[in-house]
Amino acid sequence: FIEAPSKRAITDGYQLLAELGAVTEANELTRTGAELAKLPLDPRVGRMILEARDRQALDEVLVIASALSVQDVRDRPLEAQSQADQAHVKFDDEKSEFTGYLKLWKWLGDARGGKSAAGSEHKLSNRQYEQLLRQNFVNIRRVREWRDTHTQLHTTVAEHRWQLNAKPASYEQIHMSMMSGLLGNVGCKQDDEDVYLGARGIKFYRHPGAHLSKKPGFGVVALANKRQVKQDRSRHDGHTTVASLKAHVALIQPAHHATGGIQAKRTATRQQHSMHLVDQIGGV
Repeated sequence: FIEAPSKRAITDGYQLLAELGAVTEANELTRTGAELAKLPLDPRVGRMILEARDRQALDEVLVIASALSVQDVRDRPLEAQSQADQAHVKFDDEKSEFTGYLKLWKWLGDARGGKSAAGSEHKLSNRQYEQLLRQNFVNIRRVREWRDTHTQLHTTVAEHRWQLNAKPASYEQIHMSMMSGLLGNVGCKQDDEDVYLGARGIKFYRHPGAHLSKKPGFGVVALANKRQVKQDRSRHDGHTTVASLKAHVALIQPAHHATGGIQAKRTATRQQHSMHLVDQIGGV
């Protein structure tokens, strides 16, 4: 027999759908919700893809969303943390770890082709490629999982005949698409300590392996579910990292309204606290 989900699980599910703008106050499907129901994807990922379709950022968001759907491909072993951090510097982005995924994705493709600085090509053998990944503390198995997930998302998009953007998406296009699925995972930097306050009063810290070229001040970070940092610092490991970005209210508020966040604010406690943070940031 299949057990019915708990009442709390059902409530949390409706809160998430309200946060994504997928249901009304009466828990009826919105137009966005009807579209999400047709996608065989996690609703957060599906919401990002729908927004990216409308904002002409599908190409980039498919890469980032698939990265967030699997375990971090970057290894950070306890016995070689500093070496791993140094090897991963080339994937760092000035503003956002989301766009850092794009750098990593491009590096994986270029490394496979063996492109040199002069532009010549020499395709690496499987053994050479795997050795290169190990040298750069990139997990081979997880890279395969990332690519498989990206292929699945790409297939879903193709089945709906949605077109990938012909030109690179801007920072705003990418991050407003990502934020549409992550509004409940927004936090702002606290003044008195190196901690971020998120929805429902949860406090979290940036993972020590997460690097931005410019350190964020009082701003926001968006967390990906499977990469969310534990509240307890002692429980950090190489696979629980935070996807952080420097942002401001100009990015958050449009994403909030695009997801029908006003109704979610009235119906979901989590969303109430999230948008209180947005209001707080907007007043800075």
